[in-house]
Amino acid sequence: LNANGNMLHTEGIKKIAPELSINNELTRLYLRNNLISDEGAALIFANLQGNTTLQVLDLGKNDLSHQCLPALVTAMKSNYTLQ
Repeated sequence: LNANGNMLHTEGIKKIAPELSINNELTRLYLRNNLISDEGAALIFANLQGNTTLQVLDLGKNDLSHQCLPALVTAMKSNYTLQ
């Protein structure tokens, strides 16, 4: 799914992120240039823990800092499909 440049912001991510934990078909998700904050990224990462199909996640050119890294590390401990 290519959602690059849609200016989703964290509010949009709050609507999308929960679907990641139950979706069993999505293999690629491109979210570049969407003004996603650390909070939005943490929501994505938290919901990746239940995802077993997503292989590619592109969060480039968003408003992310090192503060979202703990959530990413936690997600990667239980998600083995992301490359």
